[in-house]
This record gives sequence, structure tokens and C-alpha cells, in this order.
Amino acid sequence: MHGTISDKDSIILTLRQAGRELKPDLAELLGAVLKNKTILVVGCSGNDDDIFPVFLQNAKESKSIFWVFWDKDLEKQFTPNLALLSEIAQEKCTFIRTDKTPILPRIPCRDALVRDNQTGDTEIKIENTINIHASYLSKWVKTISEDVWKNTFSELIFLHDYNNDTASFIARDMESIICNSHDQLAVTRAYKNLAFALMKKNEHKRAWASLSRAADNFMARGNHREVIECLTLMTTEIPIADQGHWKGDDPLSWSAHLAGKIYEPYSNCLYNYAAGVHMLHLPQKEKFAEDHLLTAGGFAKKCGDRIMLVKCLIKLKDLYENTNQKELNDECCREIKRQNMLLGKDVAEKPALDDSPSAETKSPELPPEEKIIQKCMGQVPKNNKRNIIGESIIVLVIALVMTGLYSLVRHGFRERIWIFVILLVTGAAGKLWYFIKRYRYPQIVRS
Repeated sequence: MHGTISDKDSIILTLRQAGRELKPDLAELLGAVLKNKTILVVGCSGNDDDIFPVFLQNAKESKSIFWVFWDKDLEKQFTPNLALLSEIAQEKCTFIRTDKTPILPRIPCRDALVRDNQTGDTEIKIENTINIHASYLSKWVKTISEDVWKNTFSELIFLHDYNNDTASFIARDMESIICNSHDQLAVTRAYKNLAFALMKKNEHKRAWASLSRAADNFMARGNHREVIECLTLMTTEIPIADQGHWKGDDPLSWSAHLAGKIYEPYSNCLYNYAAGVHMLHLPQKEKFAEDHLLTAGGFAKKCGDRIMLVKCLIKLKDLYENTNQKELNDECCREIKRQNMLLGKDVAEKPALDDSPSAETKSPELPPEEKIIQKCMGQVPKNNKRNIIGESIIVLVIALVMTGLYSLVRHGFRERIWIFVILLVTGAAGKLWYFIKRYRYPQIVRS
């Protein structure tokens, strides 16, 4: 599903790649496998946009599904997605607990297998498994170009704190990729990563130019979600004095246009976050900024992006602090701390190491979710309704304009009514199909 060593172009390495729908031929193949074979699922959360929807589509007709949990704590892993799958598949879906013993070191290649001459059984040379496994992984790693690895690890570094020296080091690598690589996607990602490094070094003019090039390239490839990411960075991370125009308009307008075209939670999150941050810089726009930031937080929660959710909560905290709304400010502070705990940050001091088998590391107790999250989630359906109303108005206006143009040729009143109705129904049906396609699986927590 996510690629093979024999075809390096098929390998899917990032969540951005995995976040797209599965190709029709692969979806059809997986559906046929689910209906005719027993499936064992290992190391999968079910929180994806490409494979899990196919499981839901074929759950009723599936032969048998065994879903393996890596932890004995079912509450952590039995997500709403898996609950939905269980409800649809009924007895055809079985969930299995495991002992958390790593399976990867026990996966050998052919050279690790030896045949017993007496019994004919195939066994694994346990003592050589680690070395064989390392060489097997080395073969896999070499199928992916160095430029792709550099981009991927740079993106991971940018998710955490990094200093100017690290930024300078990454900037040099990205400039080398831009000058020397023949892989256009790697070059495009390098432009974006270079912008991150330049922003850290306060070279905002160059960062703007680098993000503009990345957005241009992503637009040419039809990757609208990545374009919105670049435009959001241009709006939120670069000072207003250093901002310019992209394709003859400001980046925020383009973000609104593209987010309105693809109806995708992550893109809506980015646009609303950018709009909220922009409104914070305008006088007497606090209410509009709050609405946009709450909506962005709701979409971030919906698509499972805790980092974006924390960013939205930090901006909301600053807004409530400036407007003297102490209760909401305190809620944001507590929820930020809670989300950081879920991200592995801000955890309690770890106990001393104990080599005894019975020793367990106790995680700090997670506080309950704050009401501000429910407030954010409440903005999501409101935003979707606004989108539907807006698209309905556009369809109505187009139908009226086309009817007016038709009346210049044919003057019959009944004919005008019929052409208006046909245009209206056709446009509405097209938009309805698109909405159903985008929101077919509202229960999926998008990765």
C-alpha cells in the first residue's frame, strides 16, 4: 500500500503523502483482498485517510479481519474509527492484545532461514537476526535518495526547538539540493525548508521569496494543500513589513480560495489560523480573530494535529489575556499544558532507573479536557454550513446569469424557467456530490 523497495517512486514516506486517498486500482485490489482473504493488521492505528476508508467500505462483505493492538490498554487504542469498523463488520472483526515484544527484529530475509534436513522445517538463525535485519533495512534505506532523507529529517527538526547553527547547517543543505538535484519535488520541499531556516535567522525577505517559489512549484503540481501550508507560513511567520503579494494578491486571499475549493479539514485549519493571526494585528477585530482561531482549533482537533491545536490555543490565550477574559485564558493555559503532555512535552520528572523486571515507569496523570476544546469543535459544523451556503449562492448566481444569457437568444418564458431549473439542479447535484465525497467518513480522525 505504501510502496516497495523494487519501485522507489512508489514509497510513501510522509504523512502528507499518506493523507491522500488511495489510488483507485489499489483501493479495488484491497477491497478484493478483504472480501476473499483473512487479513491480519499489525502496527496500524486506523487514523489514516487512504487505507482505513477502504476497510470501512468493505467491512460488511469482508471475510475475516484480525486487528492487533500493541498495548494491553485497549482504551488508548480502541479509537472511534475502530469502534465504527467493529460495529459495521460485527463478528468478522477480531481485536487481539499483544505482549509488546518487538516484531521487527524477528523479520528475516531469505539468508536468515535454514532448513532442518531431518524434519524439513524452516527455522530462523536467532543469533544472526539483528545483523541480517540491519543489512535488510540498509538495503531499504538506500532506495530513497539522500535529498529526500535530508528534506524529511529537516522537517522533523523544525517541529522542535533548534538554534541558529542548526538553521545555518540546514540552509546550506537545502541550497545544495536546490542547485544540484534533478528531483523537482525534492527541490520544492527544499525551498520550503530553506524558508524555515531563514526565518530562524531573521532573514525574512529571503524566506518570503523561498516560500513563494515553493508555493509556485506546489501549485504547478496541483498540490493545493501544500500551497496553503506555504501561504499560511507567509501570513503568520513573516512580519507584515516584509510581506508582499503572491500571484498578484495577498496570500490570505489565496488561502481562502484554495481551502474553499478542496473542503479538507487540515486546509481549513491552516486558512482559519492564518486569518485569525492576521485579524489580531488589526484594530477592533478581536471577535473575528477569536472565531477564526476557534475554528482552526476545531479543525486541528478533528484532523489530529496537536501541534497546530497548541498554536491556536497559544494565540487564543494571548487574545483572552489582552481582553481581560481570565477564565478563558486559564482554560487555554491548562489545555496547552495537557496537549504538551500528549505530545511528550512538559511531563513530570522521570523516576530513577530500575533494572528489575517488575519496575514500571509511571506516566503523569492526564488532566481532563477543557471546555475550550468543545468550543473549538462547535465551530466546525458552523464553518461547514457557511461553506455550503456560500457554494449554494454561487450555484444560484451562475444559474441566473446563464438563464439571462439564454434569454437573449430565446424569448419564451417557459423555456427560461426550464433552463434555470436544469442549471440549478445540475450545479446543486455537482456540489452535493463533492461534499459527500469529502465528508463521506466524518468519523475518521484525519492524520
